[in-house]
Amino acid sequence: MKKTRLINKVLSLFRNRNVIMVYHDVSSADELSHSKHYSTEITLFQKHIEFFQKNFSIVSLDELAKSKGWGNRLAITFDDGFKSIKKNAIPLLREKNIPFTIFLNSSAVEGDSLWITEFILHKNELNYFRELYKEIGINVPEEQFLQDPVYMCVNNLHDRDKLIAFVKRHSRENCFLDREDVIKLRDKKVDFGAHSMHHFNIASLTNHELKIQIKEDKQKLEKILGFEISKFAIPFGKMEHYNKNSIQYCAEVGYEQIYHTNPNDVHKKDFIDGIELIPRIVLTNESLDEISFYINRTLLKKYKI
Repeated sequence: MKKTRLINKVLSLFRNRNVIMVYHDVSSADELSHSKHYSTEITLFQKHIEFFQKNFSIVSLDELAKSKGWGNRLAITFDDGFKSIKKNAIPLLREKNIPFTIFLNSSAVEGDSLWITEFILHKNELNYFRELYKEIGINVPEEQFLQDPVYMCVNNLHDRDKLIAFVKRHSRENCFLDREDVIKLRDKKVDFGAHSMHHFNIASLTNHELKIQIKEDKQKLEKILGFEISKFAIPFGKMEHYNKNSIQYCAEVGYEQIYHTNPNDVHKKDFIDGIELIPRIVLTNESLDEISFYINRTLLKKYKI
């Protein structure tokens, strides 16, 4: 910790930091959607925001993503559209007049479920996964199953339709923003982007599946919102989760801003076939020292993970 603080102190002398933060669920431990894997405690989220206000100009995603110059700016985003942010995050951001962007999955908006969230929430329930494996036809040795049923399912999945059907029947209710929530937020001028229909790894999709997960998702969200969406956040967002074909398809359907989660400064972008990929830094329950380190280290090198 002392070493981290020393590094932060030295790097804080450099004020040209431009970063985009990603949150998911903002909730207390007793809320249905809460998980240590993706949730941020409410009081800690408040401390994060206070820290950002003290050290950055908090601007809209559009302003930061399209900026060509240097500064000391930060943008805030939320992935997956958890309902908790309506109660636990947005009131604070509104009070402080802080802009933000929500990246939505149309299946969560319309069906109140995402398979990856359900997997995480049921992670320790072996009977849930035994039933799932049986229904979607996954056969793996018991020893491998017990080591990590989530990982084994993701890496042996061949029938996504059966997976989605199973998840819908077993999902926890009221975890995600629904159509009414989204429309109300739209009317309050909240900024939105897309995050694919079901949150699959888009690098693993066929062209037909890309059409469903990217294009049809975009069309569904635009019908709900009543305007065109130009931003897309890659599900999971690391290098293994996208490829040339999937990125080219995102550009073809009209996405002008494409975001990944290589934890870099905004000006350290990646390019695939000339298409710009904009970096974001994912946060959950990091301390302020840890956040400072995540931000400041982007001055030293470009991360590719």
